Formats: sequence, C-alpha cells, structure tokens
Amino acid sequence: MTVATYLRISYEDQEMKKAVKTESNSIANQRNLISNFIGKHPEFEHARIVEFCDDGWSGRNFERPAVRELLNQVQDGRIRCIVVKDLSRFGRNYLEVGNYISRVFPFLNVRFIAVNDNFDSSNPMAAESLEVSFKTLLHDIYSRDLSHKVKNSLRFQARQGKCMAAFAPYGYVKDAGHKNRMIPDPDAAENVRSVFRMAADGMTTLQIAREMNHRNILTPMQYKRMNGSNRTIPNRIHEDNFWTPETVIKILRDERYTGKAVFGKRKREGAGNTRQVTVNKAEWITVDHAHESIISQVEFDQAQKKLRAYAKRGTVRKTENLLHKKVRCGICGRCMMRTGSRKNPSYTCMTSCMTEVYPCPTERIAQADLLEIIQKNMQEQVKYAVDSSQIWEERQRHIENQEVLERDNSEKKLCMLKQSHNRIESYIQELYEKFAFGELDRDAYVRLKKAALERYGNVSKQIEELELKMGHGKMNGRMENRFEENKISVIEKPMKDMIADVLRAVIVYPGKRVEVVWDYRDEFSASVF
Repeated sequence: MTVATYLRISYEDQEMKKAVKTESNSIANQRNLISNFIGKHPEFEHARIVEFCDDGWSGRNFERPAVRELLNQVQDGRIRCIVVKDLSRFGRNYLEVGNYISRVFPFLNVRFIAVNDNFDSSNPMAAESLEVSFKTLLHDIYSRDLSHKVKNSLRFQARQGKCMAAFAPYGYVKDAGHKNRMIPDPDAAENVRSVFRMAADGMTTLQIAREMNHRNILTPMQYKRMNGSNRTIPNRIHEDNFWTPETVIKILRDERYTGKAVFGKRKREGAGNTRQVTVNKAEWITVDHAHESIISQVEFDQAQKKLRAYAKRGTVRKTENLLHKKVRCGICGRCMMRTGSRKNPSYTCMTSCMTEVYPCPTERIAQADLLEIIQKNMQEQVKYAVDSSQIWEERQRHIENQEVLERDNSEKKLCMLKQSHNRIESYIQELYEKFAFGELDRDAYVRLKKAALERYGNVSKQIEELELKMGHGKMNGRMENRFEENKISVIEKPMKDMIADVLRAVIVYPGKRVEVVWDYRDEFSASVF
C-alpha cells in the first residue's frame, strides 16, 4: 500500500506567523506530526510513504503543483491513503474540500486522514458529519480574513515607501541590509539609461531592441540569471532569450526608475485565486523619493512623449481578433504579430527583426489560412470525440460488470465468515456449559477457550476489513461520459466560441507547417489510455 503525506504552508501563513500563526504550521512540524501518527498505527507498518509538499501556496484553490501531482496519482490508482495535519492543510475552499472527502476519495476507494481534526474517512459517517462541514467552512472564512489582513499589512508598508516586490526591477538590487529598500545596480542601471536616451532620440522600441541585441547586452532575465536567479521565462522554447519591444516598453513605462515606489498595479481576483487583473492607476500607491533614482522625471516624461508619438496605429481590439495571443512561432515560442488590413490580416514572427539567433519563419501566413486549418482540425476532433465516447461506454460496461462480480463474491465470503463467527460463539458457549457441569477440567477449558477466542478475533477482523472494503467500493452510479458531453459541445458550438474556449495555441513552423493544440486533447488521452 502507498500512503501519501501532504504538507502545505501559504505565503499568508509565512507573513502572519508572528502575529496570528504559530510554529505548528511549519513544514517541519507538519512532517514530524504526520510521521509520529503513521508510526503509531500498525496498518501503515509496511506501507510505502510518499511526500507531497506545497511551500508558499494558498489553500483557496487546488491549482498547486504538489496537490495536482497527488491527485493525478490518486486517479491513476497509485495511492490508497492520504494523511494531512488537518483539513485546512489540504485546502481552505469549503466546497472543493467537501467534494473531495465526501465524494471523490470514497469513489476512488482512497482513505483520507486529517490527524488534528480526528477525521478518518474509513469511518463511514465521518465525511458527512456536521463537525467536519463546520470546520471546512471555518477554514474557508479564516483564509479570506487572513488574506485581507496580509493585503492591509502590505499596503501599509507600501505607503511608507518600502519596496514590497519580491524582486527588484532591472537596474536595481535589494539592499542587503534592508530587504524593503532598493539601490541602483551600476552596470544594469547604465543600460536602463541607454534605453531612455535612445527613446528620447526618437528610436522605436523595435529599433532599441535590435540595437541592444546588436551590442550583445544581456537581457534583464539573462542578467538576473548570471547573478544567481533561477526564474524561468514563460512561453519560450529556448532557455536563453533576447531583447524585444515588450522588454523595452516595460522599462520605459516603469516610474520606479525616477525614484518612486509603486505598489498595487495588479491584484488577484480573490483569496487563493491565481488570476491577476490590472488595477486602475488612480488606485496605485505611489511614494516619491522612496529610493535613489536612475533617471530624472524630465527624462521619463520625454520617453513617454515619444512612446505616444509612435504608438501603434489601427490596433485591433481583442474582441475583434479571434486568434489574440494564440498564434505562436514554433522556433522562438513568441506570439506572432498580426499585420495587414483588418479584412485580410496575416501573422508574422518579428524575432528575425530583432536578432539573428533563431531561424524563425520569415514568411507571412494569412489568418484566413489559419482559420481554415483550425476548422479542419476541429472536424477531426468531432470524430475523435465520437470514437472516444464509444470506447468510454465499452470500458464503463466492463468496469460495472467487474464491480458486480466482485461484490457478489465479497457478499458470499462475508456470509461464510459470519456463519463461522456464529459457530465459534456457540462453541465457546458449549465449552462453558461443559466446564460448568464438570465435563471439562479448568486447564482444558482455559486452553480450548483461548484457542477459540483467537479464531474468533481473526474472523471478526476479516469481517470488519471486508465490510470496510465493500463500503468503499460500492457503486455510486455510472461515471459521467465526458466524451459525449464534449462531442455535443464541439458539434453545437460555433467556431468563434470554440476558439475562445478550447483552442490553446496555433504553432507555426517554417514552411507554413501548422500545429493546432486543443485544451481537452490530453484529458481525452489520459482517460482512455
């Protein structure tokens, strides 16, 4: 048997530890508590223990790397038991936690134990108890309240001019003696000044990026890596990268280079939600003269004036662009630029205009051609969904037949064990009667009774284990055929909605070779094979 231990501590827990949290929630203490619990229970003596840990992740959602891997292994049948310190470590979302412990885990025959909450799903009534429901609701409310306190604490410190960002922007480093203060990094700061000077001289962001690449100046990411950072680059195929117009614009728009502290430009939609939204500038917290400036306010204003002068004309709104941020170059991994007229737009990779490092496709590919390819691929998905639906039905019928057969066998075995149980009880009663009437001496009675009680205990244990297994394995109805649902949605949805909902990316390679990536294909494969 494989037992999974799950540990979690959130950013809020770490920030508020001194104020409202105790050391008991640290990863080390969670690990020790669970290890002691497992060591005291003989049923785990020969079990294989696997640990999953999310350090610095909120419990308000289940998009955590370790918990996702844990749930994947549960679905694959590789884990039969999960042990956590308490319910709040597994999650603080009242509805999702309740769904897992009362439906998902019992259906998959997985035992779930929360040590400090005295919760063990092997007790059939545990998951539905009022106490468990009340605790998960309290954890949910507590998480929201804690998130609110942390946000207020961060905003209070930001109003004092402290740098609340996890990393200093390119051109600055965190002061070794004060983690909330930034100081200029001499080499990188000079590159920032060069970018602003070129912008003031009238160069476009594309020209600035090309010039920085031509000078072989390390990009902000490369520079940080050279100084020990292990941050990754999103949406890139290669580990190294290069200066782009987006990188230049990010520098030119950053007011922190003038010595201002800026906080609150983006925020999460809610506690535990990983999606961030842009905040109106009027709501930002800005403090002047918070740290040493790299450029003057005059230089910054000049750059903003030039940016407005060569701002993109005829920009297509996102709602009008079906393939917004979905068309990517198969060589460099960057989003391809939409060019041409609104009626006949096309896509091209701009990387070759900035650097010669990558052999990206230089030819343009019409949007109409891409939509035609997507439509053909979508028709293939309909056929795929139909075939997968039929496979699913056959597989489900086989599973149901196996479950019925196993349950019949278990019921027969249980009946035989209970009969044996009753016979042993009668035998023990007969021994007592023979001893009472003098047909057995005391030594013989004690010896025979001890052997009978041992057999009685073994049979009782087998009955208990079999009843527990039958209780976990009882059928909860047919599993939903997701392929049937997807088949219908694929057929009924118009192409515009399909692209918005389930099209992940269109990847273009040299020679106009195109790969269409859908969001649900991996799910189908994982479910069937």
